[in-house]
Amino acid sequence: MRFEFKSVEIKGYKERTINGTLLKQKSGAGPISIIFPGLRYNISMPLLY
Repeated sequence: MRFEFKSVEIKGYKERTINGTLLKQKSGAGPISIIFPGLRYNISMPLLY
């Protein structure tokens, strides 16, 4: 698989800028997903509780 990285700026709470990185798959197998935990989600909970 080959990936392309791109820096992005996301508008957050009260229009604050959050710097991030966009990871785009260029070739290889099918789509890929990355799931990040949200607010009040801790390590004692199973994935997608």
